[in-house]
Amino acid sequence: MGSKNLIGLDIGSKLTKIVQLREKNGVKFLKNAQFVNSPNDLNLEDPSFMKDFLTKLAKDHDLKNKSIAYAFNISECIARYLTIPMVDQSEIEQAIMWEAEQYIPFKLDKVNVNYQILNIDQKNKNIKVLIVAAKKEKIEFLKEVFSKAKLKLECIDVDIFSTINTYLENTPEKNRLVFILNIGAKSTKLALLDGTEPIFFSYIDFSLDSIVVDVANKLSISEPESLTLLLSKEKDAHLISIIESNLINLQNELSNVLNFNFSLIADRHIDNFVLAGGACSIDEIASYLATVFNIDVIKLNPFNTLTEEDTKFDMNTKYLFDVALGLALRKA
Repeated sequence: MGSKNLIGLDIGSKLTKIVQLREKNGVKFLKNAQFVNSPNDLNLEDPSFMKDFLTKLAKDHDLKNKSIAYAFNISECIARYLTIPMVDQSEIEQAIMWEAEQYIPFKLDKVNVNYQILNIDQKNKNIKVLIVAAKKEKIEFLKEVFSKAKLKLECIDVDIFSTINTYLENTPEKNRLVFILNIGAKSTKLALLDGTEPIFFSYIDFSLDSIVVDVANKLSISEPESLTLLLSKEKDAHLISIIESNLINLQNELSNVLNFNFSLIADRHIDNFVLAGGACSIDEIASYLATVFNIDVIKLNPFNTLTEEDTKFDMNTKYLFDVALGLALRKA
């Protein structure tokens, strides 16, 4: 692990976010945070498209030959916990790979597997490990398109883990049980975090786009007009009822997740919901979740503990940068 922060690049279906930090004497400065509209025909699987898009980003935002951290969508990876018997240090990797093979539906020579040791239980003589596997062809694809765009891809993370990274950077209390919800344009990423350890992570299909479309259809307006209404602070009762009718679906999905994972938290009470992403700007989402689950909801401000150096940055957009900041906290 080096000492130089990477530039966080989060390519979303609607917006592409860029974050750059500077550290001096242990103080983190927000050097640059900006977003651009992602192309309407965004195709992350098309090598020609990606090369052209990344080349334009590099040129327009002075990223050429800079070191970049990028995140997979959790849906593109296999991530899970393993418990292996206690072995000598020299045998840990071999033991992890043998156990991982039982759970990864691909041959190991077709995937890249990274792991993190979470806990060594001396009493029960076992080791708890988090593994993340991604197809090698996807890794090689990303390396190639970034290289052709004159960008140095130094780190590939997973989006929900980047959000967790941002949360841990910004919370002074690291001994709480929290449920993180990153509600994005196309899906919602979830994580149950016990202290600093993610004990569950996944995604559901609930999305902000579905609310935008529903409001547009029911009010006979365009989708951009619908989004403007959703972001406004003053809403009439009819608009709020449409929003809440959509949030019932989210409530049901979250209840299913919590019930299914009840054994992980036993009789413990979740201290907070942590809301991340664009959903933070729609006030009714936080208030609805707090009411129906009777749990306080915290909106994750990625830049809460940073010293602002980018004077042009609009803090009204701060909630969009949870993944990009989590990536920017990585070291080259």
